[in-house]
Amino acid sequence: PYTIRLSSTQSLNFKNTKFLFNNFFRYRSAYDRMVRLTSSSPGYDKTYSSLNQYGKYHFKGAFTWDMRLGFEFKANSLLKKELNAGTIYANIDIVNVLNLKNETTISTSSGSLGTGILASSTAYPVYDIGRQFWLQFGYKY
Repeated sequence: PYTIRLSSTQSLNFKNTKFLFNNFFRYRSAYDRMVRLTSSSPGYDKTYSSLNQYGKYHFKGAFTWDMRLGFEFKANSLLKKELNAGTIYANIDIVNVLNLKNETTISTSSGSLGTGILASSTAYPVYDIGRQFWLQFGYKY
């Protein structure tokens, strides 16, 4: 599939504080891929339940939007001293802002399913992560 990515960053400086607003947009086109079928997959033949079954699986196009809100300021503005202090910062990341249910594949060749499950590079249909919130605090010196 082809992928289109667009990232935008806006920043605003106000006194000793810098504010950041970042957006990351991604669109992945629809595609077909061979995957290992499970008993609930369309096209699974229940008469051959003891065998591994594979089939072509269609993945729809997927749109995702990630966002970061952040700020940082010099620590010496808090200390009211002329020190060469570092910078205090905080970020809030929102992954999958729209909380869309996008299908993708996971492959055992990447080790994503653990070791010893399958010895081949079999792909399975799974979903991208749902909406997540991440909070980060830090100090740069």
